[in-house]
Amino acid sequence: MTLCGFNEDLIYSLGGENKENLILDLIEKYDLKRNIWSILDVKLPVKVECVACFQSNDCCLLIFGGYTLKHGLIDDIFELNLPKDKITAVKGAKLVNCGYSVHNIIFSSVNIANIFLGGEEDTPPIHFTYKYN
Repeated sequence: MTLCGFNEDLIYSLGGENKENLILDLIEKYDLKRNIWSILDVKLPVKVECVACFQSNDCCLLIFGGYTLKHGLIDDIFELNLPKDKITAVKGAKLVNCGYSVHNIIFSSVNIANIFLGGEEDTPPIHFTYKYN
């Protein structure tokens, strides 16, 4: 599961595994003010774990890469529009040589995200910069 803060009062949980070790396509939301978990109607396009995610603007999350049992490593980038309850692939955007990560860190500012993926055992993390509108 990947956790992503949103607007300082929400936390989104994306994918991951359940207690039977099945990979999920669920997106859950935790409201810090109300102390309530809920499951969104929209689902991830594939059952995935170990994605990277960050808030790209006041209504959207960007979701990077991950791992699926069916497809292995994935290099897709998705945008989750929360008010529209819709997830779409970012047209023309793919990750290069870094589709999977157990450990990830994202630092974002206006229109630029610095993303560090990986860093397991003897493998150094991969760093890339993603520019968005």
